[in-house]
Amino acid sequence: MSYHAQRSVVASNTMPILATTKIPKLAPAKKQSATQVDALGLKSLPSHTPYGLDRCQIDTPDKIVKGFWELIKRHRRHLGSVIDLGAGDGRFAIGAKYDEYQGYEIDPERGRRSNLPTNAKLIHKCAFEVARKDFNICVGNPPYVRHHDIEGKWREELTQRIKKDLGFTLNRLANLFVYFICLAILKTESDGLVAMLVPYEWVSRPSAKALRDFINLKKWDVYVYRFKDEIFKGVLTTASISIIDKAGTSGTWKFYDIDSDFTVEPKRKMSGSNQSVLDYLRRPEKVWALRGLSPGSQEIFVLTEEERLKLNLWKRADVRPCITSLRGVPKTLRRLTSAAFNEHYVSKGKRCWLIRSDEPKTSKRLKKYLASISVDAHDNYTCNARTPWYSYKPHPIPDIIYGAGFTSFGPKIVINEVGAIAVGSVHGIHSKSNFNRQKTIKHLLQIDFEKCVVAHAGSLKKIEVGQMNSILRNFFKDKGSTDVTNN
Repeated sequence: MSYHAQRSVVASNTMPILATTKIPKLAPAKKQSATQVDALGLKSLPSHTPYGLDRCQIDTPDKIVKGFWELIKRHRRHLGSVIDLGAGDGRFAIGAKYDEYQGYEIDPERGRRSNLPTNAKLIHKCAFEVARKDFNICVGNPPYVRHHDIEGKWREELTQRIKKDLGFTLNRLANLFVYFICLAILKTESDGLVAMLVPYEWVSRPSAKALRDFINLKKWDVYVYRFKDEIFKGVLTTASISIIDKAGTSGTWKFYDIDSDFTVEPKRKMSGSNQSVLDYLRRPEKVWALRGLSPGSQEIFVLTEEERLKLNLWKRADVRPCITSLRGVPKTLRRLTSAAFNEHYVSKGKRCWLIRSDEPKTSKRLKKYLASISVDAHDNYTCNARTPWYSYKPHPIPDIIYGAGFTSFGPKIVINEVGAIAVGSVHGIHSKSNFNRQKTIKHLLQIDFEKCVVAHAGSLKKIEVGQMNSILRNFFKDKGSTDVTNN
């Protein structure tokens, strides 16, 4: 069983849901073009990148597998027939008593456990080709593949098939593991059990809302056990064991925290606190949040002061200030002035100069730098999706910048007096007209974000753009138009 993080996008045992075509055997991974579509319907990325075709797999620790089955026993005494989606080496066939186990693993080169029970089968075949839909329990540790790494044609086919078979339209921004949950629902009988090791984020993210609404419509009971500990090293998401009980009739959702020893602690709400998770809202008209620019590769597009000087790139003409992180900025800082920018970024050698390759005309100096970048260095999804590869879309300068990620209470927030572009995990607050930025920051700094967001990974929390927009809309609606006046 393999767990795939955002940085391990293409996995050997992944397969788009409900595929109707026969899938050929996979050859050993080779370096391919970033725009090539592999046999799994996923956009293949170069083998040397973090999203590479080396198909890095992180197997579920045996201790977690054992605890998984102990947890399942709380919901089903008799396990009956079990199907395992993306079975890996068949490790989930160990540690439970069942009538039969069928594990499907698409990668024929994956080994198998030597101690598989006699009533367990590990089949090197795509699980989506299996017609049987009467399993008592579906388990799995599906791949966490971002939506834009699924080839568009496949994604459209999948969403249409889900609409036909389940009656709802899945958000096309959903990650691949959400499709696997849909598959698990289809593979189990009417009173079956779905138990999957998936990122906790599906309980709140808009991309999985259609799936949650479908579950609520069926009035199935849901039990979500969120891991407090890091069980997969280097995986940048909070893991959970999510159980959908199709025999349930109350439609209740219950949330728990568990540690690596499987000590269970009930929680009142999905946030893990006594507060509800912030709503996701579309962009308000007056003041709104916008995610940071994703130019393609910060190592290419964002330079240090030393690199800027070495390349003889000019301020304003060739580069402009940008912020990629607020980590080193004091919590007490409220205004990011030119002096503060020089003190905390320029003089400390941080990447803080964004090259102006979004301009139609670039200087000979900047063209020379861009020409020096090797093809391999910019061989990624973002750069390959545009022509020329370095021409990113212009990004507005925010009035306020804040770090989307934080570890306690809330993110750092500063007034953007230096006029820096927000990049990556640094987001911005924008407006069509002047507004009271000081009062806005004061309001935001009083909010305990930690209690009203879902943990992103371990102690790391993240405020999503839609959630910040819900706060901004309510704040300016409550205050009326008087606060959309002066700085």
